[in-house]
Amino acid sequence: MAPALATELLELIVDSLEYDEQHIQDLLSLCSTARGFVRCCQIHLFRNVTLYHPISSRRPEVSRVYLRKFKKGLLFVQSVTQRPDLALYVKTLEYWMPSDIVGGGTRAKDFSIVIQAVANMTRISKLTLGFDKKLAVPSFLAMRSTIWKTAIESLIQQPPLTHLALHHIIPFPLDLLLKAVHLRDLEAVNSCLECC
Repeated sequence: MAPALATELLELIVDSLEYDEQHIQDLLSLCSTARGFVRCCQIHLFRNVTLYHPISSRRPEVSRVYLRKFKKGLLFVQSVTQRPDLALYVKTLEYWMPSDIVGGGTRAKDFSIVIQAVANMTRISKLTLGFDKKLAVPSFLAMRSTIWKTAIESLIQQPPLTHLALHHIIPFPLDLLLKAVHLRDLEAVNSCLECC
């Protein structure tokens, strides 16, 4: 049996890969070649996460592309639920909602496990929240949910969070933003703040 490589060498091998779609496939291949690569690869695989709001697939206006992205994100959420330590590797989180969410149709069961997974991501430095396009009717129903607001509030108050991006959020509660004491950058694209 060959001797195991030092962790530093494994990390150098993994770090040498460039980050793109092919990089993810390379990381997955590395994980399957040797057990020693798994932890190093997980750090890179889970660094940047994009999640899509759970909506009912029965709604005819829901695009297949959105559903495919949501289902892929749900697999990640289930992994993090089973292994909460993986949530600690997440540094950048993007959470997107379809603009037609105003019509309702959130899948409550899936939404609760997404919230649980997001609450475990305590090392996020960049958080992006947004709708896929500007809403015709100003409303941010997801922020009206006490559970969701509590999860976002928890993330915003974490010391690592230094960058917050809001896309098409009308309105974003100002009281939440005031709790982001470590925030250095605020990016607001077609967004506005709501006074308490």
